[in-house]
Amino acid sequence: MKPTLKLNKPLSHLLAIILVLFSVQLAAAPYITKIKTPSCVTPGKSSIGITGRNFGTAFKKKVVVYSGRTLIGMEVTRWSNRLITAFVPQNNLFKPGKVFYLRIQYKTNTGQMRNSNGRRAFSICPQLIINSTNRRTTIPLRTRKGSSGKTPSPTGDSGETDSTEYTDIDTQNTDPNNPDAIINSTGSGINSATVRQRTAPPPTTQKVKRQQKYIPRQVMLTSKNMQQANKLYSVVLQQGYKVISRRHYKGLGLVLTILRTPDGVSADQAITSLRAQYKQSAIDRNTVYTLHAGKPESLKYMQRINWSTPTATCGKGLKVGLLDSAVDTKHKAFRSRNIIQKTFIVAGTSPASRLHGTAIASQWLGNSKSGIAGVIPGATLYSGAVFYKKNKQQLTNSNLVISGLDWLIVNRVDVINLSFGGQRNDVIEKSIKKALSKGISVVASAGNGGPKGKAVYPAAQKGVVAVTALTVSNKIYAYATHGHYIDLAAPGVNILVAKPGNRIKYVSGTSFSAPYVSAALLVLKRKKNLRSHHSRLRWLKQKARSLGTAKTFGKGLLQVPGACRG
Repeated sequence: MKPTLKLNKPLSHLLAIILVLFSVQLAAAPYITKIKTPSCVTPGKSSIGITGRNFGTAFKKKVVVYSGRTLIGMEVTRWSNRLITAFVPQNNLFKPGKVFYLRIQYKTNTGQMRNSNGRRAFSICPQLIINSTNRRTTIPLRTRKGSSGKTPSPTGDSGETDSTEYTDIDTQNTDPNNPDAIINSTGSGINSATVRQRTAPPPTTQKVKRQQKYIPRQVMLTSKNMQQANKLYSVVLQQGYKVISRRHYKGLGLVLTILRTPDGVSADQAITSLRAQYKQSAIDRNTVYTLHAGKPESLKYMQRINWSTPTATCGKGLKVGLLDSAVDTKHKAFRSRNIIQKTFIVAGTSPASRLHGTAIASQWLGNSKSGIAGVIPGATLYSGAVFYKKNKQQLTNSNLVISGLDWLIVNRVDVINLSFGGQRNDVIEKSIKKALSKGISVVASAGNGGPKGKAVYPAAQKGVVAVTALTVSNKIYAYATHGHYIDLAAPGVNILVAKPGNRIKYVSGTSFSAPYVSAALLVLKRKKNLRSHHSRLRWLKQKARSLGTAKTFGKGLLQVPGACRG
């Protein structure tokens, strides 16, 4: 009789459970069959296609590259069960000509970190361009030129942790409206096959501040209705996104969803992926905007736009909208004036100084007895406070601007003034188009970036009236941005305005030239033959006094003869 090994029941059950768990673990383990790469990989530019099986979702998984005992995380732009696309970030460990091995790292049901079967190799391109700061960089992607195209994102922006101007934020503990501090404002790379030596920009008398561009790892996406937004919600959660907020805007006729990208995925990569999936939606970053107040040049100012002294009823029955800092409505300049104000700054966030918004409001509604004479004192001002203070800067972002635009559209204002600027944003652009489609004029300041500054948005958006600033002698303001998107010029240097606390102040900048054009478009609405925005703008351009090149002055100095006579 053959001897047999008998196991007691508890032990046999334990072994069975172990075998089942082990088989499940093996079955679920990701396996890489091959990778698709260029002949060699350029960090900061190349992506790798990874095919295989059992990839599942990106939850508790990541694509890594081994460099000795060091792991380099790859930035995933697509993740499905059989295909992963990963972007190769810039990293000092990626030495030219070296070979590296790629795997998927995942967490088991027991919490252990394991590597996928089937590692695959790729090589780094043997030659890298060295820029003037001796940092290894790659040739950046080709960018579009001109103010009419989109402002390109910083070269080599492989992820917010390396090349963005902001630190990351924790959406669980931090207000999503409030971006963190600037880290770095320099791009990397040389945009030419023939490498040319970069020259330093000419010195200026104005101190140039680092400027924030967007909130890191936040992506905005529009839907037509809540039903479409709900479908989007279920899909993006499976892809590893976190939904920060979702809101229906009746005035704009859209639902706005703000997402936080999955770990290791930059905003640029997420936008590329989402645009491919949702071609009918406007998708972009949560862009950051700054005010266009500048540096005064002298203490003289005269009315030069042929605007007759207005009566107290000038603008009565008309509504002008402002998205800016809050207005000091208790200032004596606003006695007996109509101001409806709403703040969009959430609790716990420091509001911006009221100076900028108060100044613009006084250009329109100022009571002459206070020393400030407004050009449309009878109008009703709808003031949306969208600017907050962060690290001594006055900032707003796309989310707050969209909330403000929706509020102004719902209240049927006639003109919207936007004296701020930043990068182009598809979601903001779609919202402004909605306002324009309803016959609302949108005016924006051209920017204070100087003659060689980049085009700023929303001023450079088609349909928006872009206004530049002039000195008392009708010369261009020294810090005004030049560009083919400029429509008109107006006084913008040493303008006497109200200052919070019943004080007055001289201010300069394209921020303070835009309000004059906004006021002109508003009062022209009373003319029977100028009912549409386009007819009013055409009239202003015909009346404007030519001063020079269109790139600098647009059609010239604003002239509004007899616009508001008693």
